[in-house]
Amino acid sequence: MKVIYFDCFAGICGSMVLGALLDAGLPFGEFKKELDALGLENWDISHEKVKKHSISGTLVRVTSGEKQPHRHLHHITDIINKSSLDARVKEDGIRVFTRLAEAEAKIHATTIEKIHFHEVGAIDAIVDIVGSVLGFRMMGIEAIYSSPVPTGNGFVKCAHGLMPVPAPATAELLQGVPHQPSEIRFELTTPTGAALVSTLARGFGPRPPMQTEIVSYGSGEYDLDIPNLLRAYIGELDESSVGRAAVGRAAVGRAADASLARIEGMETDRVLLLQANIDDMNPEFFEAAFDALYAAGALEVYAAPVYMKKNRPATLLSVLAVPGDGDRLREILFRQTTTLGVRSREMERRKLRREIREVRTERGTVKVKLGFLGEEILQIAPEYEDCKRLAGETGVPARQVYEEAKHAARNSLS
Repeated sequence: MKVIYFDCFAGICGSMVLGALLDAGLPFGEFKKELDALGLENWDISHEKVKKHSISGTLVRVTSGEKQPHRHLHHITDIINKSSLDARVKEDGIRVFTRLAEAEAKIHATTIEKIHFHEVGAIDAIVDIVGSVLGFRMMGIEAIYSSPVPTGNGFVKCAHGLMPVPAPATAELLQGVPHQPSEIRFELTTPTGAALVSTLARGFGPRPPMQTEIVSYGSGEYDLDIPNLLRAYIGELDESSVGRAAVGRAAVGRAADASLARIEGMETDRVLLLQANIDDMNPEFFEAAFDALYAAGALEVYAAPVYMKKNRPATLLSVLAVPGDGDRLREILFRQTTTLGVRSREMERRKLRREIREVRTERGTVKVKLGFLGEEILQIAPEYEDCKRLAGETGVPARQVYEEAKHAARNSLS
């Protein structure tokens, strides 16, 4: 599994993540072209090599001509959803912004629908967050790990005036994440950086056992008493040791497989099942509920017909989630559906070890998910979105592309 580990000795922010990815070889031209799919106007992105305390890194700057924005969460999710970006990039980008909205809403005692994004709603923040998620995808990074996060010290000026470091949103986002103050009187970790690692990282602690292929550096704007850099290690993870290498994400509630135990060739984790019986809602509204639940990090959402008392037809809505995400997903169920109650229970899940590989077909490249029982491959599942895209480009049925990808995968593994 290809992973990235962030060594946040000088904190983390969105532009530093982008810098580390570009420093590691992310092709800038292709990356910029993909970002144009967001449809943002009057903006630009540039990068350059700089030195911080004689260490070379990449500094990224995003510039925009827009005035101070006042976007809501739905404005940003609309921007992301209307783009032609990869579905996984959209999903992870919306998850990060949803987590930001939850933190801001809690601080200001309001709801995620009403919260105004200020700095984190600006074009540079959108590019930092969506660009980071896109960069991970383009480089084939399947998992993210991080060191504990230093926050800095002192005060920072923002839209609401002078705020203590860490800024309130950063402090809220880092709940459950190992972090500590620093003697450096500077905002080392920003809300965008905190949102990215607290949402996407599988674990926090020492660097997990991995075969490092690249070490890169993303630079901050300022000169500090320490090198203002984010160091990234990219390589192949020793998955058999990951459970011992990093603090589990159960405390943060963002990844179901942070600490995996192998049982008889399988992997095991803990998941939360949320369920509600719904008999008085327009069925068209289930789509919106599904989208909101997935955007908030649900692992799986599904519905089944049931009969309630007096033989009333109803829908059993089920949500599979990371245990730490339960409260947020329950709130979404109450807001997006007509249910008056949500049942829940935590349980053990056993699953096949999974890997994502790319195979070449005569139509183009398709990602394929492999399911392993020990070292034996039991499942081969081509990515539907890739098959659908190639089918549209070549004029053949998606089912045909799917079978060709499956055949190509089998041949490559034989």
